[in-house]
Order: sequence, then C-alpha cells, then structure tokens
Amino acid sequence: MAIRNGQLWVWGWNSTGQLGLGDNTNRHTPSHLTGFSDWSLISAGSQHSLAIRSGQLFSWGHNSFGELGIGDNTNRNTPRQVSGVNWSSISAGGHHSLAILNGQIWTWGANHEGQLGTGDFVHLNTPRRMTGHSDWTHVSAGTAHSISIRVGELWAWGRNSEGQLGLGDFGMRSSPSRVFGSSNWSHISAGWLHSTGIHGGQLFSWGENAAGQLGIGSTVGQNSPARVGSHSDWSFSLSGGARHSFGIRGGLLFSWGNNYDGQLGLSNPSQPFLPTLVTIP
Repeated sequence: MAIRNGQLWVWGWNSTGQLGLGDNTNRHTPSHLTGFSDWSLISAGSQHSLAIRSGQLFSWGHNSFGELGIGDNTNRNTPRQVSGVNWSSISAGGHHSLAILNGQIWTWGANHEGQLGTGDFVHLNTPRRMTGHSDWTHVSAGTAHSISIRVGELWAWGRNSEGQLGLGDFGMRSSPSRVFGSSNWSHISAGWLHSTGIHGGQLFSWGENAAGQLGIGSTVGQNSPARVGSHSDWSFSLSGGARHSFGIRGGLLFSWGNNYDGQLGLSNPSQPFLPTLVTIP
C-alpha cells in the first residue's frame, strides 16, 4: 500500500480482500482505492490492512481471528471503520493489530502467544486497551510478537522463540516487558522473527538471523539488542516481512539479509550480512 496526495493505492496478493477493492483479484500494478483523498497512515499485515484518515481507523482483509477489530470474524474486501476517533500509530501483524488512541495502546486479533499484551491468550475481535499508561508513542506488530515505545522506553511481548523480544531469553510474554537501555528509543520495527530499533541514532537488531537479517555480519541469532555497525546517524529502521531489513542514514537507503527474490533492491543477487547501500536509479 502507498499514499500519494492523500489517495490510497494498493497492489499485490488479494486472496482475502486485503487490497480493499471490493473483490479478491490480485493486482500487478497499483490500483486506486476510491472514496477518500485524506488518508494519512497505512499498515499492511500478512493478510489484512489498516489505514487512518481524519483520525478514523479503517480495516479490511482476513478476519478469522478478529484482526479487523469490527466485532466479528468475517473477511471484508472493502474498508470498514473501527470504533473510536483520534487514532494515531497503527501496525498490522501476522493476524493481530495494534493501534494508539490518545496515547493508549489498543490491541485485537490473534493471541496464541500473548501478542496482544493483555496478560492472557484470548483472541479479540474488538479493540481492548492493553495497559493503564497513556503515553505510548509507537507500536509495531510482527508475525506473533509486538514492540512499542513509551517515554523513550522500549517494551516487548508475545512470541519469543528466536529472542525477538530482546529480553535476553526465549520465554514468551503475554504482557509488556521492558527491554534494556535508557529512555532514548526513537524508532522500532518488528519483522517475522526479528526486530530492529534506533537508540540515540544507533541501530540495533535482535531475534532470528538465519539470513543475516540482523545486519551484524554473521548469521548468529541474538536474544538481546545487538548494535549494527558503528554509525550513530540512523534515522529510520524497517524489518522486512520475513528475513530482510532496511535502514536509512544520511538520507541513504541500506538493505541486508535474504535476497533470494531481489527484495533488497540491490544490483546483484548477493545476500549481505551487513547494511549495503541501495542505489536508486
């Protein structure tokens, strides 16, 4: 999904209506999702989508676990509004969703491994407030784990089979646990089985590393944040859907990890274990 001049464009796989176009037909080129011209935030999950316009939250696509948050478990191939106004940060995961409303985190969808952070393993088809705090600023949903920032602190919960929570062990968490470090986290991203984050301009990564997606020069997994390189001017980090990652520093785009299908955007088919500059044509 992408936003251009407030208009929402979608393309790709559409088996459960995740493109929101009113059908289940795949698209190989961008298609305009008509109706509004004031979309501001978007997030594509495994088979469902979230988007915000004028503070209102909409969802569509796969809904077997209630990940659309509209009170049932029926797939939708057009956007449906989720209750509430003034939504900000959003993230669609494997089959769960995270969003911030007035500084509060609300979660819904699949909860097999505690990824909703509600202290239990009950699936939800409507949003439920996660904790008593009202100062959350960022959320990011992986396949079955979640990470978030409040007052610069990094918190994680859900699946931890590969150490993707960054807590120094491999134990699942059904409620938020704080990750090490001072209160200076500024950007986070949860991938399939790994996570990345920026702390004081430095890039860190943790979790599974079979394809070098952590960018630390090896394929050894990490269950606590490991620094990527020596630079301190990273401004954005993004964990790929499966086993690749991206980062921006100095206005330049870097990628690393799995590159079997050319997903790193590099001019050669190599699979780098360190951040590699992407040349924009």
